[in-house]
Amino acid sequence: MSRVSLSAVALLLGAAAAPAAPLPLEVRNVPGLAGTTWVGNNLAAGEATYVFGPNGVLTCSYGGATHRINWTQTGATVYWDFGDKYSEYRCTVRGDEMTGKAWNQNGAACELKIVRKK
Repeated sequence: MSRVSLSAVALLLGAAAAPAAPLPLEVRNVPGLAGTTWVGNNLAAGEATYVFGPNGVLTCSYGGATHRINWTQTGATVYWDFGDKYSEYRCTVRGDEMTGKAWNQNGAACELKIVRKK
């Protein structure tokens, strides 16, 4: 094996063994949302109430309608969608506030601000 090949292998092995960067403190200290209720805007109409239930079930109420959909949380990032990704929501949790974006397949979009209901 040539010196170039050995150097490349050593470099790759060294890169693979390098430790991952630690997660930012705000991501590590985000509690799970299950069992919490939040209020804020949504893409469809005015104010909405979001109840994050166990097992990834989100109950979202707005404009006189109630929808049960799925949600996921990875660290500080929360995601949910309506209608098989017809509209999608992605937020970042910081304390008692979530901010993020919503968009749909028709090109509508909005900035989100959702706060924990006390």
